[in-house]
Amino acid sequence: MWIAHIALLAATLSRISTSPDIVPSDEVREDPAAGKKAEAERAAEEAREERARRLRYDRGHMRAHRAVLALIHKARARYDRVRSVRTLDAAAEAVRGIVAKARQEMQEIDRWRNSSMVLGDYDALLALFEKQYPEAVVASLRGEPHALGDVRAQFDARIKKVRGWLSEAAKQPDDEDD
Repeated sequence: MWIAHIALLAATLSRISTSPDIVPSDEVREDPAAGKKAEAERAAEEAREERARRLRYDRGHMRAHRAVLALIHKARARYDRVRSVRTLDAAAEAVRGIVAKARQEMQEIDRWRNSSMVLGDYDALLALFEKQYPEAVVASLRGEPHALGDVRAQFDARIKKVRGWLSEAAKQPDDEDD
């Protein structure tokens, strides 16, 4: 009985291999344009999935994000209260402590720095407090208000970007809702 099955299988395979509709595997032709389109579509899908993952991640760490933002605003307010060069040193010392606390909170958000989208923006904001902001305050005290205005504009632009991301993250569904 099994010999009959083998004979039938052999006959079927010989018909398939001689059929003009079947192209042997070594002669498969690909459409390069279709391949590139498929690759681009897959890359776009992966980017959407990664964006959604990062939004959900930041949504899950919203309390820590609020703490970091509060510390960043506290540091700015401390520099903005400076009215003389003598008080700048005390403000700079206070801001160094605030920056250290903000960095600790950032560790709580994303220890490995590979999931949250706003840690780079936090780093840039904290870097402003280390050099540019105090320099701009000194320039402002010397009668050059545009320097402080420029740093404040950079600060405000970063804060707007962070708030936009976190606002979008807050609207993300929980993981179990997926």
